[in-house]
Amino acid sequence: MPRAVSLVLQHLEKVSRNVLGEYQEIVRQFVKGRQGVYALYKGEHLYYVGLAGNLRNRLKQHLRDRHGHSWDRFSVYLTKGDSHLKELESLVLRILKPSGNITKGGLTGSDDLRRRFKRAIREYHREKEKDMFGSSGRAVAGDDNGRQERRVVARAGAQGTATSAADPRSYIAKVSKRLGLSFIKEGRSLYGTPDRKVGLIFKGSRVYGASRNAYWFTLHEGQLKGLMEYRKGYLVFGCGPVGKTLLLSIKEFIRLREKVRSYGQVGRRKWHVTLREKDGRMKFVTKQGSENIDLTSKLA
Repeated sequence: MPRAVSLVLQHLEKVSRNVLGEYQEIVRQFVKGRQGVYALYKGEHLYYVGLAGNLRNRLKQHLRDRHGHSWDRFSVYLTKGDSHLKELESLVLRILKPSGNITKGGLTGSDDLRRRFKRAIREYHREKEKDMFGSSGRAVAGDDNGRQERRVVARAGAQGTATSAADPRSYIAKVSKRLGLSFIKEGRSLYGTPDRKVGLIFKGSRVYGASRNAYWFTLHEGQLKGLMEYRKGYLVFGCGPVGKTLLLSIKEFIRLREKVRSYGQVGRRKWHVTLREKDGRMKFVTKQGSENIDLTSKLA
């Protein structure tokens, strides 16, 4: 197994500032032209942290600038390359908060997990409560708007019976196994991997129609935008209480969405998706005048 390359190659810690004047040639030999992170101390107290492409020159500057009388020792950490130096400096500033630094360390590009962590805790307690007391039996799982779902059930009644709705947990477990990934619940219908690289929107449907072979879903524009924040996004269509699972990537749905009915203004659009199962095939029902699209290969 190849040896991992260290970020910090060499270091020199808590050396008197006097060496910068008394032993210039030796200092030049070790740190001239070298990049890395440095720390300034007053006694044992950390005063300032910074980074530099040329550590020797930067330390000499600090002998004369506004920090000149605020430190008497320094440490240097020589690094391989400088691609992560800014992040490393920000991390140190954020943790230690040296009194001499004005900047307190921003983590640009880092996802703050506090809100997601709190949601995961709430979801954990909800699941524990369900295990202890059972489901309240109120909502249709996987749909963000219960009133719309009830209207659909009423409309379906004229055509035939509708079975109970899909349970998200069994479908997400099936998709997790298919993709080889674990997911945590991020929102009402949103699931994501802990590293936030892959996201899912789950939509569940009862079975509708006299032939008991149709499934109806509503997708909101805001849900799609949220899903596109992940490197990879999928739509999971749960068909019936113990039915089949259709796994469609967000890119595939974007190509298909103009073929289905939609309404609402730009930014708040909704799409009605109907899947119909017949002769062992699962088809995406399109607008009148277009041929339905076979998505059987997308079944998980």
